[in-house]
Amino acid sequence: MKSIYGSDKNYTIKSGNPMADAMRSIVDHELDYSVTVTFASTVDLTEVESLRAQMGDQRPSYTSFVCKALALALRDCPYANQRVAFSLFPFLFGTRRQQFHTVDISVFVEREEEDVENVTFIDTLRNADQLSLEDIQGSLKRLAQSTLETNAQWQAFRRLITLRPSWLGRLILRLPWISSDLWVKFRGGAASVSAPAKYGVDSVVASWPSPIGVSFGLVKKTVVVKNDKMVIAPTFSLVLNFDRRLMAGAAAARFFAKIVAYLENPASLGLSPQSSNPKAPSTNEGVRHEDQSL
Repeated sequence: MKSIYGSDKNYTIKSGNPMADAMRSIVDHELDYSVTVTFASTVDLTEVESLRAQMGDQRPSYTSFVCKALALALRDCPYANQRVAFSLFPFLFGTRRQQFHTVDISVFVEREEEDVENVTFIDTLRNADQLSLEDIQGSLKRLAQSTLETNAQWQAFRRLITLRPSWLGRLILRLPWISSDLWVKFRGGAASVSAPAKYGVDSVVASWPSPIGVSFGLVKKTVVVKNDKMVIAPTFSLVLNFDRRLMAGAAAARFFAKIVAYLENPASLGLSPQSSNPKAPSTNEGVRHEDQSL
């Protein structure tokens, strides 16, 4: 077909794809950038790297550290462990909130699908605050290696996406947003973790389907100030995106500072089931002055 310029068109229009349609359905229906706020901080990973070096081949991944720190921060700040629940008539009954009584962390998992570059599904670390770093690392490793045959969550998600008629599958995918029980079953709790660092990304600023989204970037050596001296230390950029209908800025900043404090004092995270109820580090000690300005 000739274009208006007298030559063949230099593009094609691709037909609909069930996977792409499902991802778009969730993004269009559940993400509202107008109600979210983003915080970011550079985290000193000196102690994390020291701990990882001591553990040798059994060292936990950075994602494990972030999941554990986030879980403990949610335990310490229960006001963050909730979501805005669906209400048919919010103008009559006000905003309903679903308060979670367990700390479940959802993890975004990518899957390779032909001609679709935006396929992810969510799996959940249940009672993550009670898991050791080794437990979390084992769960994440099994999740990364899981297949359609071994992961029930991916099976259910894939089944819905390929359901016919396709509009019915997309409608069912939205049900957790409406049902509190289905949210817990298929989405977990209040928080999710995304780790684009393995692809060389320094940071990602985005809104997520969950009320709290935490992501981190590539670990790099940067200059930080310690005891009034400039030193080179491993760091990464930690980003928190949250639903401002649930937390005001000060409350969210305190919550974010807790996450940073745990990451900069990883000995408090608990390395075994026997130490899975660690004491929270002092926020003022755990966060450098430049981070306390959040």
